[in-house]
Amino acid sequence: MSVQLRERHWRIFSLSGTLETVRGRGVVGQEPVLSRSLPAFQYSSHVSLQAPSGHMWGTFRMEREDGYTFDCRIPPFSLESKGDETTSSGTPTSSESE
Repeated sequence: MSVQLRERHWRIFSLSGTLETVRGRGVVGQEPVLSRSLPAFQYSSHVSLQAPSGHMWGTFRMEREDGYTFDCRIPPFSLESKGDETTSSGTPTSSESE
């Protein structure tokens, strides 16, 4: 049986005290299918932080072939700002990947 990643829901906490919520379809424009023959999907993304570090956590909404949906919880993990990388607006960014 396969499952498809349909939605993401992230909570992003910056040590400056801000808490941001990000929701949306799939990840990085994709809704990958995981199966016995393709059991993993890896991607890279970034978030803007208002402080040099923070952490994030959330859920991935998965859908089975029979239409049943369930949430996979992603435990908190650390974010560290890379001082030498900036976005086009000049905002420091951090990378996150699963």
